[in-house]
Amino acid sequence: MEEDNNNFCMSCGAPLRDSDTFCTNCGSTRKGAAGSPAQQYNQPPAKKSNTLLFLGIACLLWAAFAIVIGIYYLHSVDSMIDTLMNDYEELFANIGEDYLRSIFVAFGAVFIASGALGAIAGLLCILKRMYIVALITCIIASVLALISVVGIVGFIVAFFIYKNKGGFAGETPS
Repeated sequence: MEEDNNNFCMSCGAPLRDSDTFCTNCGSTRKGAAGSPAQQYNQPPAKKSNTLLFLGIACLLWAAFAIVIGIYYLHSVDSMIDTLMNDYEELFANIGEDYLRSIFVAFGAVFIASGALGAIAGLLCILKRMYIVALITCIIASVLALISVVGIVGFIVAFFIYKNKGGFAGETPS
């Protein structure tokens, strides 16, 4: 059974009766009335929501935090190694300074990469553009951030981006 796809005003989203030739809410002429071809439209336009703005700001805050932490790791490698080697000499004696240095550099690079991807996801959410890119960059940023507990928050943000697909330009809600 095919659903009538013209039961909402294309201008304001108000519900229309089958007999209406114009919207009783805003006065717009009903699309598909009086011989004009009906447009496919299954639901009213999405209400303006600040959810994507909030998600974008959350992503940008994560990005700033992650980039600062990453830069700190890269900048402070030598002092962190000295501290570990002096305070926990027996624990890290067999590991070696080069191995510790590579771990700290890798952590710093991963945090910076996570922050950069989080910034991309945040900007796309704020601009309400390129849903799939925003979702994928948020997920990758979250995976990279799993070296810290905060990565779990990234998956929560990715879930909300997924749930707000209809808020992105050119996307229909699923």
